[in-house]
Amino acid sequence: MPKKILIIDDEPDSVEVLKERLLANNYDVLYAYNSKTGIEKAILQKPDLIILDILLPGTNGMEVCQRLKENPKTKDIPIIFLTSLTNDDVVREGLEKGACYFVSKPYDPQGLLFEINMILKKSRI
Repeated sequence: MPKKILIIDDEPDSVEVLKERLLANNYDVLYAYNSKTGIEKAILQKPDLIILDILLPGTNGMEVCQRLKENPKTKDIPIIFLTSLTNDDVVREGLEKGACYFVSKPYDPQGLLFEINMILKKSRI
């Protein structure tokens, strides 16, 4: 059974490129263009992994991560931040909020797939 990945990003082009790459690598893909829908899908669909942008309208990705980690239904879902923000304070805050990995845009697609695979293998142990 394919692993399910939820992408939460407000940029449709970014979502589409990542979605196509994940589908080509046999993942089921869900997506949301805003925080509210992303949180709802995470709770209802229980993905195996979430790829989350920080720069979202309204509730930003840091707050989304914190809410998901505080919710008993979603607290164990691994979260990767995929964002254009790269300074050390942002990375540190994201990891403190509960993300397991941080990828800067623009990103290496093969490197991201490798990290996704590694995180999903660890979460099965």
